[in-house]
Amino acid sequence: MDDKKKLNLPWLVFAGVYVVILAGLILGGTFVSMGNGESYPGNAVQMPIASIIIALSLATTGIGLFCRRNFSRYLFFVIVPWGSIALGSAFAQALWREDAPYTSCLIFVYVPLAFLLSRSSTLRVVSAKDDTWVSRGSALLLACTMAMFLVRLAVVDSKPSGGGSSLYDMYNMADSLNEYVKRLVLCDVPLWNYAVAFIAVSIPIRFKPKGDSNISRNTDGASTLYMASQNGHVDIVKQILKDGAEVNIDDKRYGATPLWIASGQGHDEIVKLLLEAGANVNARLHRGGKKYTPLSIAKKEGHREIVRLLKEYGAID
Repeated sequence: MDDKKKLNLPWLVFAGVYVVILAGLILGGTFVSMGNGESYPGNAVQMPIASIIIALSLATTGIGLFCRRNFSRYLFFVIVPWGSIALGSAFAQALWREDAPYTSCLIFVYVPLAFLLSRSSTLRVVSAKDDTWVSRGSALLLACTMAMFLVRLAVVDSKPSGGGSSLYDMYNMADSLNEYVKRLVLCDVPLWNYAVAFIAVSIPIRFKPKGDSNISRNTDGASTLYMASQNGHVDIVKQILKDGAEVNIDDKRYGATPLWIASGQGHDEIVKLLLEAGANVNARLHRGGKKYTPLSIAKKEGHREIVRLLKEYGAID
């Protein structure tokens, strides 16, 4: 896809700006706190070295988002929840008045951005392999959620108990409980971020719109959208897409998608509609031990306008 089309995703730019600003604030707050020797509130997590590492990771993520790199989406999913903790730690006197940092509310920024970064339009811009459940980031977020859940179980199991009746024993018990709460915070903030983001990213995969026009198939397994794309019925394709059909559904025989067949048949307008709807521009058909992309079949059939369209959306042979 060319640069002009890439600029049509404001949330990608916003996500990059957001993480870079977050990184700058964390670095600035951490260095100032270290330089001034500021004391931390008793319930705040002290993590200056970890905060610097998180900030540098966030900066890398931001650069990757600006450059439209697919790996940067995955870094965003993993690193940003820790950024909210690091920001609270960097400005502990102002942002850590209770058992958890006020910055934990940044989940309301993180989750919508994670949702947008998993859309088909974003995946096209960052040249993702496809728009499957795994490629969107759901598998990664599920793994992060499960990991943090297991860590939390271990932390809960380490809860201090008992203690003597002397002032010294009570002081030690209070200190142990405070450290226990800090460990819980380090688990709970990313855990909730990952869990809610997993749900948000998975919604389009887990639920189909009512009246999905792909339900109807012929004896070869071709969907209604596939057949309409093959036969050049522009109005029908528009209506099917409007009804919420899955644009990348294949024919269950060779793996041919609506975009592939429309590219081979030379239906320019339908190819454009499918690309705008988020069709995977590099979906391959498997036949006779060979793999054919929409671009390769369009070249073979001599459809120059379609070749141009596909290349604009990042197609490869």
